[in-house]
Amino acid sequence: MELLCSICGQDLDICVRWPRLIPNTGDTICQLCVQQIVDQTIEADKIIHLQNDLSQLQQIKQNQLKLDDFPLNQSLLRILQLQKSKNLRPINLESKMSNQTFEEWPSDETSIDSNFLDDLATSVKKPQKLNLKRFRDQDDSFGSLNYSYNSGKLCQTHRRQLEVVCLQCQTMICTNCALFGTHKGHYIYSEEDIISLLEMKAQELTEMVERIHKESQSISRSKHEQDLQAQVSEMQRIAIDKLKKEFTELRDKIDQKEKILVSQIMIATSNNINKFSDWWNSTIHIEKECQSWIKLAQSAFEQFTEQVKYWELLNLTDSLRANGLQLQQEIKKNQQSIIAKRDQLIGLEINVKFNWNALKFEDFCKIIEGPELITSNNNNNQSQQSPYLLGSFTMQQSIEETDLLNDVSATFANEAEPVNQIKRVYRSATPTNQLNTENCDPSLSPIESNRASICRKKSQVPMKLQLYMDELRKGKTDVAEFNNLEKDMLVVLGNEIKHWKVKSVKIMKSKLLDDQLIQLFKALSQNDNIQSVNLSQNSLTDKSIDTLFQLYQNGLIGIHLKNIIVSQNKINARNVKQKIADFKKLGLIITL
Repeated sequence: MELLCSICGQDLDICVRWPRLIPNTGDTICQLCVQQIVDQTIEADKIIHLQNDLSQLQQIKQNQLKLDDFPLNQSLLRILQLQKSKNLRPINLESKMSNQTFEEWPSDETSIDSNFLDDLATSVKKPQKLNLKRFRDQDDSFGSLNYSYNSGKLCQTHRRQLEVVCLQCQTMICTNCALFGTHKGHYIYSEEDIISLLEMKAQELTEMVERIHKESQSISRSKHEQDLQAQVSEMQRIAIDKLKKEFTELRDKIDQKEKILVSQIMIATSNNINKFSDWWNSTIHIEKECQSWIKLAQSAFEQFTEQVKYWELLNLTDSLRANGLQLQQEIKKNQQSIIAKRDQLIGLEINVKFNWNALKFEDFCKIIEGPELITSNNNNNQSQQSPYLLGSFTMQQSIEETDLLNDVSATFANEAEPVNQIKRVYRSATPTNQLNTENCDPSLSPIESNRASICRKKSQVPMKLQLYMDELRKGKTDVAEFNNLEKDMLVVLGNEIKHWKVKSVKIMKSKLLDDQLIQLFKALSQNDNIQSVNLSQNSLTDKSIDTLFQLYQNGLIGIHLKNIIVSQNKINARNVKQKIADFKKLGLIITL
């Protein structure tokens, strides 16, 4: 069944387009059209329903009619409500009015108990399905409303059957009272309409109680405390694991630093012994002269016993005596030189000094809570942490990989220095993020200058090579292999190596020179994954081995690097044999 507005043609409903009657004509239109008529949005002269009612048309033009002057069509309203409740029962209001009996309505006019709906709402304490059909079978349908199918009760004003209820006044009235009487414009319902409406509202209330009961569980303190406890525990575990991992790496780096310093001490002391041996070899002729003189003296004694002419031996003994005295002076002088040289080598102490002020233990690792600013050692970079309960902790990264104890300074022997004079060689701890900016634009920061130089080179990188380096970043292969690279490409590789997730790097047939090793291994020191480097078939010389040893002493070759291959270069194996042996003692294999 379609109930349409006779003006706009839209479906009538009980939400927006309520059915309303035009006074005096009885035509039904929707509430929106009534509002447009009252507001004169629609010209009243063009509405066919008003053309025969000049008085009402004049009232509309003079703004004398309001929305409440157009009463609700209770019959259609009831049908719409029944349609909504899916229990459609056809109503013929005219047949009811024609079959009414004329009996007197009691003088004590009864009204609906205003607290009925409130009592019903408060009686629902837990989710349950209400069944209000019981009201239909009771004599007292609304508590204090004392009527049940009052077919014989008449309106005292219009002498018509009392069959509808004015909900606003809470009293039984006739249809004329609802349309044109004092209850005009009020909310009018029949008894069954009231029960149906009450059923719908009670059902909505029941569903609301169920929803609130379910939603109230989401704000339970115990539930949120458990979630918070789980999240905080997980946050604690992550922070502690990270802290332990960082300190494990710190201990490994300190152990590696200790091994490097021990090896330096061993090498320095071995060099002192070698220097003394070399110096001793230069004085061995005196010992030989002593042996020769002793033999001459023994021969002279033999001649003294065999010769009869003793006077012939005088010249021989005088010569031997003179030579012996001269030899004694040389021996005494040599003894003094030996003692002086020994004291000199012993006096060249090897000291290890810890400068604890260079590494502030209270600053290099902090626990950061909330949005606290973290300032690095060089006060150049600042970052703000997210306001978590425990944001994170940070370890200052301004120290080289194997130079966490950047305050360590070693003193090594120097042959040119006098006895007991100590030459201290202090190692400077240069932050890894602080680059050389001598030739850069002074208006740019070190990082920006470096990035600018990279961008100038990056534009020349072939697409195929760029795609290959992207795969190395993602760890799709364990070996990075490059051949026949130009010098510019070597610079690009140096800036990309730290991002690669590979275990081995091969740079072959690329005319790699000795002075390029420093930049290459500086980049390799920032990658903890690489264990092997193959630099075969390049232009490296004996100087490259010394450079590698210097880089290892300076901590630019990390403990993760186990093997360096430099075969088929310009390196003389005899000249670097001792250096390679020293590398092997330190756990690094150099393959020629």
